[in-house]
Amino acid sequence: MEAAASACEDMVDAVAADGMNAAQPKIVDLKAALIKAHGFLKPDIASQLDKSANEMARLAQGSSKTQLSLAAIETFKAVINASDLGKARVPKDVSTLDYTGFKNSILTADANPDWAEVAKTADEAHAVWEKLIPKFKDEDLVDLAHTLDAGTLDAAKRKNAAALQFAS
Repeated sequence: MEAAASACEDMVDAVAADGMNAAQPKIVDLKAALIKAHGFLKPDIASQLDKSANEMARLAQGSSKTQLSLAAIETFKAVINASDLGKARVPKDVSTLDYTGFKNSILTADANPDWAEVAKTADEAHAVWEKLIPKFKDEDLVDLAHTLDAGTLDAAKRKNAAALQFAS
């Protein structure tokens, strides 16, 4: 499942850097990873992930980087939610923070950001930080986490795309 999650993240990065044509190889990677994962997934989840990959292939034929990237990052979230958390190298909460950071970066890169969705995503990240921070033993790490969390919430509230991209 890590390969599928990675393909989704790679697609977001590739589309942002190189445009829509960069998506196709990442979709091929995602579909190959999903085929390998089918044996570990419930049939309905495997089917939904396959549909998501097909939807990304359809979106890649269009011109909206935002729609394609949002589809990729939502598929990333579905993949991490479907993963066996006991076997994952990266804890789910950390992957969820990846998801929220990517999502807000995508949303704020759009010419007309959906600020309600940005705020909702910042709140989702905040909830994860609230669970994680008490587990940290290093005070410097606690301070950094609080700073990132507060910066993300504040930037979303102020509708400041540049600050949000920095904090996320």
